[in-house]
Amino acid sequence: MTARGRDCPRMAIGYEVNVRACKHPRYSFVASYRDGGRLRRKYFKRRRDANKFKREREAEALEHGTGTDFSGAERAAVAETRDRIRATGYTLRQIIEMGTERAEMLANSATVEELRELILWAKRRTSEHNLRNLRSRLGRFQADFGADRAADSIEPGEIDLWLAALEVGDQTAIHYRAAAMAMFNYGRKKGKCQSNPAQLSDRPPTPKRNPGILSPEEASRLLAGAEPEIVPTIALAVFAGVRPSEIERMQWRDLKFSQGQIYVNGDGKTGERLVDMRPNLKRWLKPYALRASKSPAAPVLPKGSRRMLEAARTAAGFPPGQWPQNSPRHSFGSYLLALTEDAPKVAMQLGHWHDTRTLFKHYRALVTRGQAEGFWAVAPEAETIIRMKA
Repeated sequence: MTARGRDCPRMAIGYEVNVRACKHPRYSFVASYRDGGRLRRKYFKRRRDANKFKREREAEALEHGTGTDFSGAERAAVAETRDRIRATGYTLRQIIEMGTERAEMLANSATVEELRELILWAKRRTSEHNLRNLRSRLGRFQADFGADRAADSIEPGEIDLWLAALEVGDQTAIHYRAAAMAMFNYGRKKGKCQSNPAQLSDRPPTPKRNPGILSPEEASRLLAGAEPEIVPTIALAVFAGVRPSEIERMQWRDLKFSQGQIYVNGDGKTGERLVDMRPNLKRWLKPYALRASKSPAAPVLPKGSRRMLEAARTAAGFPPGQWPQNSPRHSFGSYLLALTEDAPKVAMQLGHWHDTRTLFKHYRALVTRGQAEGFWAVAPEAETIIRMKA
């Protein structure tokens, strides 16, 4: 280091202004300082003017920095983007502040994988059916956006493009968007991200279609072609309107054979309810009464139910991908309404406590009384006792 550098160390980095007397034809004082890596001088007639410049220059340098604070790459970056910055209408300082705020936000943001694990842990006590769907949909989100991507870096427009690229129906796309919204909302609640791009994305249009129901012949084929282990699950869905998520929680003790009723667990969407066993449903369930008495706490839903349900649907004439969504429950509501013409009672059986609007909006398909009588006549040809598997 030179003697000059030791005497004035701050001047070397551009923050110090050195004022001294000088020999000059017109001026008596000179202020020396560095700017842009070069030594500069400014002359004054009076010391007080030189000291004023010193104070102002040093204050400005401390607040805004000087050219010597930047590396060559940093100075090059400013020079290369100067025209683009001017075109925005913002100052360089504003651009830097906005960029720094975003960089800090992204640095503090959880990753997509961390958000997914967080919401799955929070929902760990929900039904296995709902948890499986949530895990699957968010797994697709993570695979497509990247596990290590900062959650706050995702824009609403990207969510729109992602939903369009899924190549699924509108209702399924709505479910995917809802899963992403739940993940980001929970992340915001826990301070892991600041935004919810899924909520700001465009909601796919709700499909307008009549509820899909099974004809009496289709219901008969579905049950006739099913493996014995899965028959109670299908019968409860078709002839009692029990949701898949509710059947997952159901135990054999919930089938009240002596009272002719089915207890539906209160963890579902519509709370606890009792559904009547209509005569044909009793005939489908009667072969399993021995199982219910011997193992009341055993689950009604058997292991391998997905495979068995898919096989039964295929046997009934519904290849994979062509099964009408929620058709068992829609069939139950539609045919029971046509048979009884008692909307309040049907709504109660479905668990719609408040009114019948949901029944008429989502569950009723126009069927004749004759079709309803045929549906409620679907029963097994013979009743055989079904014993527990060893």
